Amino acid sequence: EWSGIYHELNKWHRFSRGYLAIGYDLSVTPMQIASAYLPLLNGGYKVPMHVVDSIYNGAEKISLTNGLKRERIIEAQYSQVARVLLRKGVESGSTGHRANLLNIDVVGKTGTAITEVFRGGSENKPEKYYQSIFVGGFPLENPKVSILVLLEDPQGNGARAAGRVATPLFAQVANQIIPYLGLVDGEVHTINTNEFLSLIPIINESVSNIMPDLTKLSLRDALKDISYIVTNNNAKIIIQGEGYVSEFSPQAGSVITNDSIIRLILEAPKRVE
Repeated sequence: EWSGIYHELNKWHRFSRGYLAIGYDLSVTPMQIASAYLPLLNGGYKVPMHVVDSIYNGAEKISLTNGLKRERIIEAQYSQVARVLLRKGVESGSTGHRANLLNIDVVGKTGTAITEVFRGGSENKPEKYYQSIFVGGFPLENPKVSILVLLEDPQGNGARAAGRVATPLFAQVANQIIPYLGLVDGEVHTINTNEFLSLIPIINESVSNIMPDLTKLSLRDALKDISYIVTNNNAKIIIQGEGYVSEFSPQAGSVITNDSIIRLILEAPKRVE
């Protein structure tokens, strides 16, 4: 693996401290970033990176990680402080807010590096080249998963900053992992719907801005039905209760406009005696 670039202290120049504070004047691989991030999540331990945890020989399970030693490099209390600070990196209003999951507290940080490259062409002028990254983990109190998303020179829809392009991918991947970890999405109270694009793998763009009938739908199906019209209008969803949709507003057939508020009231199915 490439060793990266990090200057020894005696080779710093007068701008190094300012550059390092915003991620410049050094170069590391995505694997090195992920490795450095883990102690902030796991209580302060450096964990050797590995691909396979164990193998089976018939019914016998053979661990391949027993010989790997965890080395403490950060005190536990500082790891906890780091998690709290990284939680702020995904709260509403932060650059990482699109990485949020339903009722599972995510921690993480975005990063966007900009360099210049020559792509050729008649004018042969340098163009900006973006590297957009988000590294995060969940759940906050007892992290089980860390995910790093790196996009090299993203081009879609004119969005290049990590907060726009890397964080939704983090949430999509996380939502695929959650069922295998036994992490249960609980009741949802309020969602900023720019953040919930990641909940729905495919957005149905064939629908208009007309509110559909959501009666008796599960929460997930209801969100799927309104995903396009809500995200297209920067609306906000307020959800009460759990179970299936019993009431909603605006009523079916209403036109959803910019900054609309959609309220869903859920009720659990009644038990038949």
